[in-house]
Amino acid sequence: MMNHGPRIFSYENSFDGLLCAFAAAEGEGLERCGFQSEGSGRPGLWPPTSVPVHAGTAAQFLERLRRAGGEGTVLHVMYVFLAEIRGAEPPLYEFARLTMQTGKIVLGMRTNAAVRRVMDWKSKVGKEAHRMTGLLRFMELQDGTLYARFEPDHNVLPLVTPHFQRRFPHENWVIHDQRRGLAIAWDGKKLHPVVGVPGNVDDLLSRREISFQRLWQEYVQAMAVPERHNPRLQRRFMPSRYWKHLVEQTV
Repeated sequence: MMNHGPRIFSYENSFDGLLCAFAAAEGEGLERCGFQSEGSGRPGLWPPTSVPVHAGTAAQFLERLRRAGGEGTVLHVMYVFLAEIRGAEPPLYEFARLTMQTGKIVLGMRTNAAVRRVMDWKSKVGKEAHRMTGLLRFMELQDGTLYARFEPDHNVLPLVTPHFQRRFPHENWVIHDQRRGLAIAWDGKKLHPVVGVPGNVDDLLSRREISFQRLWQEYVQAMAVPERHNPRLQRRFMPSRYWKHLVEQTV
């Protein structure tokens, strides 16, 4: 008998696409299988089964997951998707399938490898999102818009925007994930995706912003105590990969 190899489901690189792929695998009763996002550049030995995106299928799968494991379980699945970790789909599928099979929350099953990995990934994404709410630096542009840029390890842009909607509800602002080429703007009423953010926003800074940055840098230099300079301690509280977007670190 010919060996057709493991089942691999190819899905559109979106949250709905991933849920549809999980629904297709779960509908066939598969305990373990492979998943591959379209355009991921990960060709395998076995041709994948392409799964079309259907909003209704995704919503039904998510609701079944919510009924079985609660909102916390749904958040774990969403956070791991935003983690953008290569090879995360099989453990995440096993986590979702186990939840629906048992009909209860499985987050306490830390001895299960899939559950443990999903919880660890979710924690990393949550920690980075929380860190970014304190590290993002907004700059005033010439038209009065506030602009912030960052390059997070995970796709935390959807997770940080609600914080700044509450913090700056009456301002016009843009948060730009330069690593992924994604940006979201808030106009004081609703969010909008932004297409074509200028590459060099520094040329669009207001005079007040330029003056403020200069004063802030001078203040940081004046307050610094050379004898207490401790880069290792700095990296513990603020990883160096984030420094390039901090005004005080450009001096």
